[in-house]
Amino acid sequence: VDNCLGIPENNFSTLRIYPNPAKDFITIETSLNQNLSLTITDLSGRVVLTKSIPTGSKLIQVSLSHIASGYYTVILTGAKNHKTAKLIVL
Repeated sequence: VDNCLGIPENNFSTLRIYPNPAKDFITIETSLNQNLSLTITDLSGRVVLTKSIPTGSKLIQVSLSHIASGYYTVILTGAKNHKTAKLIVL
């Protein structure tokens, strides 16, 4: 029996965001070979950071120095992929 709901698998299983909770920076680690767009929003949906991650980048550090302590949503978007994760900034 196949319980698939018709939602395609994404390739973001090869992507990690750490540390979480974070203080000064987060590291994004990926083996995807495509351009990515990073967006961090606060809980009200206000965009606090956007960044383009070029093709071939494997380990990217993103500074959080201008972001206040709190709870955020990290959104990573690729050509055919989309990942959302919670982030706590201390």
